[in-house]
Parts: sequence; C-alpha cells; structure tokens
Amino acid sequence: MPKVEIDVVPVGELVTYAQTALRLARGGGRLPIPPHLAAAQSHNPYADPEDPGLLVARIGDQCVGHIGLIPGRVQIDGRNWKVYWGSALFVDEAHRKSGVGTFLISRLLSLDIDFVGAEMSRTAERMWRLIGLTKVLGPRTVYSVQLDRVRSAVGVRASLPQWMEPVGAVIGKAMEVCYPFLRRLLYLALLRPFRRSLRGVTVSPVDQLPPEFDDIGTPNDSEKDDHPVEFQRGLEWINWKLAHPWILPEDQVSPELSEVSDQYYFDLSRPLFALHAFTFREQATGTSRGYLLISVSASRRHRHTQLKVLDASRDLNAELALAMAFRVGWTYQADLLVFSEKLGRRLAETWIGRRLLRREVHEYACRPRKGSQFEQNLHRVTVDICDGDYSFT
Repeated sequence: MPKVEIDVVPVGELVTYAQTALRLARGGGRLPIPPHLAAAQSHNPYADPEDPGLLVARIGDQCVGHIGLIPGRVQIDGRNWKVYWGSALFVDEAHRKSGVGTFLISRLLSLDIDFVGAEMSRTAERMWRLIGLTKVLGPRTVYSVQLDRVRSAVGVRASLPQWMEPVGAVIGKAMEVCYPFLRRLLYLALLRPFRRSLRGVTVSPVDQLPPEFDDIGTPNDSEKDDHPVEFQRGLEWINWKLAHPWILPEDQVSPELSEVSDQYYFDLSRPLFALHAFTFREQATGTSRGYLLISVSASRRHRHTQLKVLDASRDLNAELALAMAFRVGWTYQADLLVFSEKLGRRLAETWIGRRLLRREVHEYACRPRKGSQFEQNLHRVTVDICDGDYSFT
C-alpha cells in the first residue's frame, strides 16, 4: 500500500489550503474543503488561527480522506472552554479497507483536544469503536413532520394485502395529484393551535441579530450550579452562520468550483438554500421576546423541500417559534419540517402533532482531553439541534 500522509491544517491556513486543493481536484483528486467553506471557517468567532481546522489524508498529492474540525465553546458553570466538533468525515471508497480512516482518527486523537465527534452513523461508529473511542455524548432528540408521506400514501399502502397492490398503486397516484391541496390543509391544521401567539408581537426578518438579543435566556449566578452544561452559541456565533453559509444556491457557484463538484463528497450547493432570522418584540412596549433561525433547502437527491429550525433564544416561547416556522413553511410549501426537542414536545401536545410527528434520537462519540473541565462534567452535557455541524445546513 502506498504511504498515507496526514496533513493537519490550522484554521488560519484554510483559505490558502483550499485554493491548492481546488487546483489538485481538477486533476482528479478528492476536494477536502471548498474555498467558500474554508473562508467561512476562517471567520469562526470561537476559533484562533492556530487551532486545527482540517485533517487530510493523502497519497502523494491526492486527497483520499478528510475530517473537518469546528472550534466551539462549552459553557460550564459560567465559564467557557474550547471544544472541537468533528465534521465531514470521509474516506474515498477505493481506500476504505486500507486503514485510511484509522490513520485519520488516530492522528486526530493525538492532538490532545476536547473532541466531540460527528453523529454516530453505523459506519462511523464502527470506526470510532475500533480505535477505542467509546464515550458517548447526548443523546440529541430531533422531531420531524414529514408531510410528503401523505403524497406516497405510505400508511395506507403498507396496510393493504398483497393481492390489493394494484389498488394501492391507484391510491398512490391519486394522492400524488391531490398532495399540493392536502399539504395546504395540513399547514392550516398545524398552524391553528399557535396562530394566536403572534398577536401583539412584531416579527422582523433580519440579516444579522442586533446586540440587544445577546443575553436572552442566559442563566444568572444563582442558577449556574444546577444548570446543565451546554455548548455556547452566542450572538457572534449565530451572526457568523448568517454571514457565511456553508451551502450555496446553485446560481452562486463559480464555474471552477462547479467543475469539481463531483470531487467533493458533501453538498456544495443546492437548488434552494436560504437562511432566515427573525426577531420578536412586544408591539406595545418594544420589549424583546427572542429570536429564531430557520433554514429552507431543497436538493436534487430528494423530491422534497426541507425546513429546519436551526436555533432560537432560550426564552423564546415555543408557540411563537412554531407559529413562525409554519408560516415560513407555508411560504415555501416545505414537505419536511425539523424541530428541536423543546418544539417537538410542544407540538406533540396538539391533536395534529401527535399524528404527524416522528421522533429520532442521535448519539455522538466524543473524546475529552484527560483531566479537562469537559471530561469532568461530561455527565451534565446536553446536546441540542443547534449544536455541531447539523445547525449549518
């Protein structure tokens, strides 16, 4: 087997490295990080230039695997400590049985950092456990409403006996035709329990969240000892997401990047990708009620449009958040809606929510630095939908 080299690229050098990688990808190699993502990572407000930002496995000049690192913060009893989220773990299919993944993770674990792995898919979990990374963080609970299940009549067709399959096919075609109308009816039913929450509230779309929203929901000193350990996402972090999206609309992709899009394993662009931030204030007093961050996207792999509630201030009323999410979903006629545990639990209290909601639990492998505050408080750590790379898409 040819020798595998592992490059550790600091955050401060990501932009330069990405330009070189783009040139090499034109020669047939894998692209470990596109230039726009490198630029975004270089503006991470919680990163220092010397922080590791990317590990690349290469044979000669060709990239055969990579894993990204996103420097972040965890708040423990009122103090912030640096952690590193794993992102975009990939090994080229031709090298998946040659130990490249093990080389990558072994080099990562030699960095002596508080590492939080990406979501534990079955493939990644085998790799983590193979090298002894067995500590699990989480779980994170995500709720979703998949409206387009109605389009395919999944429940009805699954309940039919085999001899009635032709009838099921007819039902499926009929539901396909009726789906746009049924989707509108479902949105009206979803919004109805929450629409009154918007009365007396001014909702403003914003490009960046204003400073007055920075400390909403921050625990006071008397609460800190009992408060769960959370990953920090201050206003500077959220505004960074808004200013530097990871995914581009297709019409914003440069010709040179489009040329190598197949060389990057993850999505460079989508036909639709939009981030929407909203602030909420009392109409009578102007008092801040909170903020909400939503993404809307569509990909060519799937036939649906997806809405994700990416983030919200801690004290934002769940009814307000759900009402706004359904209004945005109606605008785009989104087929799949994804919510945090807090919002999912509130929606589950409604008749329509109990029938449409699906619940998923995700776990994360992690490797705390020995003796660190993160390791000592691991049992107190909570993970939300807004944490890690999940909240950038």
